[in-house]
Amino acid sequence: MNTFEEQKELQRALRLQESRLETLVSLSRMDGDTTEQIADFVLEEQIKITGSQMGWLGFVSEDQLHIAFHERDMGAMEKDCAYGRQMRLSVEMGGIWGDAVKERKTVVINDSSKIDPRNFGFPGDYVSYRRLLVTPVFEQDRIRAVAMVANKHEQYDATDVKYHTLLLDGMWKLISREQLRKTLAHTESLAAVGRALSYVAHDMRTPLTAIGGFASLVRKRMGETNPDRSKLEIVIRETRRLENMIKNMLDFSRPIDIDKSPADIDEMVSESLSLLDSEAKERELRLMSTIEPDLPRASLDLFRMKQALVNLAANAIQSSPEGGTVSIDVYTRQDDLIFDIVDNGPGIFPEKRKSIFKPFFTTKKGGTGLGLSIVQRIVEAHKGWITILDNTDRGLTFRVEIPDCLDRG
Repeated sequence: MNTFEEQKELQRALRLQESRLETLVSLSRMDGDTTEQIADFVLEEQIKITGSQMGWLGFVSEDQLHIAFHERDMGAMEKDCAYGRQMRLSVEMGGIWGDAVKERKTVVINDSSKIDPRNFGFPGDYVSYRRLLVTPVFEQDRIRAVAMVANKHEQYDATDVKYHTLLLDGMWKLISREQLRKTLAHTESLAAVGRALSYVAHDMRTPLTAIGGFASLVRKRMGETNPDRSKLEIVIRETRRLENMIKNMLDFSRPIDIDKSPADIDEMVSESLSLLDSEAKERELRLMSTIEPDLPRASLDLFRMKQALVNLAANAIQSSPEGGTVSIDVYTRQDDLIFDIVDNGPGIFPEKRKSIFKPFFTTKKGGTGLGLSIVQRIVEAHKGWITILDNTDRGLTFRVEIPDCLDRG
């Protein structure tokens, strides 16, 4: 290489370095921007700072089983393929994407002969890939996102890996901060709602208890053939329903303080289902459970987890058609404990799934809309999470995952 070419190459390298530093500075100034804005910026800038021709960005699900791709289309994608549309990949079947998540490391491929299009992870047509750089984003020991850039003119090197990683780590720090702010605002809002509910529930509970008690006393003294007896039974039944609503309101208004102890999961599930036996029989439903053999004891708040399971299973019963089946399946993944509450009801429209855990959101007549919100708070107090999955044939599965709770000693 002659002196002129060397100077030209040096200038190009300096411009790229300046561009990389400007990108990182610009990213650091995005504190307060939305997740969408941050992801849009990173999706485009990762192409620039690595000198690539195209790029993608995906977020990994809590259970580490799926990658949901950021849905903004890039010009290169629109030109070459249809991958810019929102898409979800299974990590297990995700090809190179899945490899980066499963192997928990950056993947660099500079030899096009080693890129098998069938192992790329995207369905359908594919473009021609000469080089690839795939980088996972870690938060402690969990992978939160994964990004890929492709077709740099030169080989991807250690500097590309370094700046790609810095960009993605910076992105996740900002997104985590934004999520924390939303959580704090949501918590403050829930606390205010909880205080108001507490005042209302306490004011209602005393007179309601008196109404129910006096109504039951009158019914005992009333003859079986009295024409007003059926009306009194309606009063008693509706009073019980209101008492249950007040219980939910009080549960919601109180902080979720958990008291963990070694719990027998088989016994906990059995007791939870027994509490719903009469409700299931009324609807001619079959209740069942499948529990992984030799399941170790788990460190849980037994009362609270039973409350969560009963609420979820009760929802499943109310959602299922007569003659259907509701099941609680329990199994483990490493040291995580997983409960699947499965129904065969009509399901929930995707646009409503984000709302069902919000206080007072309900699709049931006469419901308070607090049951699932309480369940979510119990699960989160155990550092766990809930996901909603579509069943293969019909209905939904509410999956509760509680991490690092099993006693295998």
